[in-house]
Amino acid sequence: MKIKIILNNKKEWTSGIAEVISSKLESLGHRIVQKNADITITLGGDGTLLYNLDSVEGMVLPIGTSKSGFCIPFSDAMKNLESILNSPPVDAITLEAHIGKKRIGRAVNDIVFHTTDYRLHEFRLKTENSQFEFKGDGLIMATPLGSSSYNRSVGGAVIDRNLNAISVSAIAPYTTFYPKVMSAGDEYVVSSDSEMAVITDGWNISKTSEEVSVNSGDPIRILVPKRGKF
Repeated sequence: MKIKIILNNKKEWTSGIAEVISSKLESLGHRIVQKNADITITLGGDGTLLYNLDSVEGMVLPIGTSKSGFCIPFSDAMKNLESILNSPPVDAITLEAHIGKKRIGRAVNDIVFHTTDYRLHEFRLKTENSQFEFKGDGLIMATPLGSSSYNRSVGGAVIDRNLNAISVSAIAPYTTFYPKVMSAGDEYVVSSDSEMAVITDGWNISKTSEEVSVNSGDPIRILVPKRGKF
């Protein structure tokens, strides 16, 4: 197979590990490539995958120093590398945010809409058949993978990773808004009565006073060890 390796250069350990993994892969008959890969290996942590999401090709194997989020510990990966590469992937839902026809972000975990002036604002969430309004600090739309993080901390539902659904929750609502589990196949339109920040996976931040449409993007295929838990 053709395999691409993406590493977080800010973490000193990744360069040495990349060399070890490259040698191991080549000894197993795989090719290390820069593009048109069958599998992308990310070295660093969850953030390395999230930051490089648009550079991922084929299935993805995230490797870190310990078991956290998406990542497989380096020690486990090296012991079972060939087995992991042949494991069935999990198709993880992603979300995309657009203003008009322009995509402003893609997320594996969540898209957060938040006030920018630390004041109470009204948020609106519209679908084809319904509309919800509330006053508060913001709104979280989380994938099944992301539903157990920020979304959970504000009382949002944790979703089974096999469901084609998203969790929608309010941040510090002043008026009533109950957490919801909604279809990942629908298109959503989020707006506010003032400027709001649009934050994808905690790092890509846009500010807008316009409506933002949210829909599911292409899934990302994450390799899962056959006997491991994900």
